[in-house]
Amino acid sequence: MNVQASGYTHSPHSSISIIRADIDRVGDVLKLLREAALWMESKGIKQWSPTQFNELDIAGYFKDRQVYMALDGENVAGMFTLQFSDPQYWGSRNDESYAYLHRLAVAGSYRGVGLGQRMLINASAWAKELGCTALRLDTVAHNIKLNRYYQSLGFHYMGTNDMGGGRLVNLYEHFEDNADHNEIILREDFKY
Repeated sequence: MNVQASGYTHSPHSSISIIRADIDRVGDVLKLLREAALWMESKGIKQWSPTQFNELDIAGYFKDRQVYMALDGENVAGMFTLQFSDPQYWGSRNDESYAYLHRLAVAGSYRGVGLGQRMLINASAWAKELGCTALRLDTVAHNIKLNRYYQSLGFHYMGTNDMGGGRLVNLYEHFEDNADHNEIILREDFKY
């Protein structure tokens, strides 16, 4: 599957282009993901660790996923990946007719200007262009703020998956035409 990425958004910094990245961007992806993980740790968010990211694994992203980067000129402002199957997180609910978003990250100097939302909108549109049923994603169940954020953008809770070791993830799907898009339902059926 291939798609021409041409989405953009405006920020106080300038016009940001969202492009499909090539493997020569491994270093940029690694730097951004480690920065995001450090930020999460500084906020007490237990989701990513800087040490979980390495060049070899990230190079693998370019083989089994599509990697997208938000660029402000030469500056990397954000990123996400799309893949077209996700049995690890979705288990028996996995369906290869969907696109699955992972590794959504925004660089520190671009947080709070709507870039994450813009990347999600573009990812959803590209999933449709690729002929996918819809866009799906997951997030750790204990991050209430992030769960509410996804729900506020039209993602609907589809269930919770136990990844083992007490790690629960909430599963979300984006519905284009839902009359209840302003209704936020947060499921808190998890253990600490």
